Amino acid sequence: MKHIIPSILALLVALTACGQPQALEPPGAGTAPAPPVESGPEPVSVCTVAEGITFSLLQSVYPPGVERLTMVMDNRSDFELCHGEYVAFQQYAGGQWQTLAYAARDVVFHDVAWVLQPHRAGQFTIDANLLARPLEEGLYRVSGDAQMWLNSEDSALHEPVPGWQVTFRVAAEATPEPEEAVSRYAAVGLTEEDAYILACLVYHEARGEPFEGQAAVVEVVFNRCLSDEFPDTVEEVVFQKYGDVWQFSPAPYLYTAEPGETQYSAVMYAYNAEEPIDPPETVFFSTSPYNEHVTAIIGNHYFCKIGGPASHWTSKIQARIFAETA
Repeated sequence: MKHIIPSILALLVALTACGQPQALEPPGAGTAPAPPVESGPEPVSVCTVAEGITFSLLQSVYPPGVERLTMVMDNRSDFELCHGEYVAFQQYAGGQWQTLAYAARDVVFHDVAWVLQPHRAGQFTIDANLLARPLEEGLYRVSGDAQMWLNSEDSALHEPVPGWQVTFRVAAEATPEPEEAVSRYAAVGLTEEDAYILACLVYHEARGEPFEGQAAVVEVVFNRCLSDEFPDTVEEVVFQKYGDVWQFSPAPYLYTAEPGETQYSAVMYAYNAEEPIDPPETVFFSTSPYNEHVTAIIGNHYFCKIGGPASHWTSKIQARIFAETA
């Protein structure tokens, strides 16, 4: 359960795990014109704030004038991770880091704390439009605060960790983050618990498969959620039985999995992809064809739909499959 934090988290500047410590000026300070571009130190794209807890930007290079940056959090620890809203930007110029000013001194960061449960992944958006000037070509870093604690209301068990800090470049040749699109699976309503269940399933079923194959396994679950032939939620689909037979064999020992970044990435890729890997009718996968209606072969898995007339493309795949196995 998420704990309510009565006061805003202080910005922690002991960032030894992510670069040299640097004092941060107030948001309204430093309104000088943009300094010339300097190469500076190598970017640190992933910040490890504690064992098993990382912060990383979705991209390491952004185009000039970028308006938003997506921060990805991966909490593989047994602790709850908490972060506040406050962030600070700096640019490397003149051989040192210079704090960038916000457009107004009354920029508001709400007195709240967001909690990410153990063994979960999450993300939040950083609004670069709050700055006094657009980000031009150069080397930048953005930093914020974080705390973690055990699943306990005992304040003695709370353990502060160094604030997160990552560096990124702004370059003319870079492209912005992909625009948010309506996913085919938006109606599924993916939750953090769903993402964890799916990451565990991928770990057991496909962790040795290509990334595309891992994402395709996730799509099978989503396709079932949207099919009239199966339950409506991720949890119900993954733990469904026909008689005494589990639809997904790892279900009874699902939570012995230790999913990592690849499995969580496969889950989010499948959920957000504009062009899914599987056709929407694909609801089976196995190491051998479940039926004649094969829609894809990825790694060691055959992906199939329930039945009905096969498409021309599917028929060509079937011809190759059964020619090879005859």
